[in-house]
Amino acid sequence: MIKHGGITAFNLFLILSSGHLLITGCSKQKAELVIDSGIVAYADSTAEFPRLIFTDGQVSQNDRCMVRMSKLNRKMPAIYINGKPVGFC
Repeated sequence: MIKHGGITAFNLFLILSSGHLLITGCSKQKAELVIDSGIVAYADSTAEFPRLIFTDGQVSQNDRCMVRMSKLNRKMPAIYINGKPVGFC
């Protein structure tokens, strides 16, 4: 077997293919970026971290940005995962 830094080619293949399965997930639906010029509103403008209401009527699954843990940005498009919108900062 071909070795690369102590890892056999077969083991490297297993590591890479299992990583691919983790990234793609088990769902048949793909993550989807929807570019929409509609107006996005805060569900509760008095809350410190309000959820967003998108033009399709759905409410964001998260109430704060997963990257910076700050308030969601109404101008940043959502990513739909399994048909549910996720907002970002």
